[in-house]
Amino acid sequence: MKPWFRTSMGAIFLITAPALSGCAIGLVKSLHNVSYLEQAPIPAIADAKPIERDVTRNVLLGFITNTDFVDNGWKSFQKLCPNGTIMNPMVRHSTDLGFLAYKEHLHFTGTCVGNVEIE
Repeated sequence: MKPWFRTSMGAIFLITAPALSGCAIGLVKSLHNVSYLEQAPIPAIADAKPIERDVTRNVLLGFITNTDFVDNGWKSFQKLCPNGTIMNPMVRHSTDLGFLAYKEHLHFTGTCVGNVEIE
């Protein structure tokens, strides 16, 4: 009797299984949440520039080691506008699923308005 991998069905399985699993791994993306504050008009005299920051956390087998992921991401986003005010901040939270692991992504966007008092 031949081993299973030397039969025609075994050969087909050995050829198609890696191809199908390669298509499934790393291609599953999910957008979980988009949070934003009320979109305030930016004063015409303001020195405004768009800012954005991406942060990523890797999770393997459900073990999370970086529990300050969101706080650290927000602080690094605020450092992009040290002497001004961040207006119209928006945060997008998404994940990329893989085999036994996933990546969490946060994408912060906003407008840095320098030296303008916001009421």
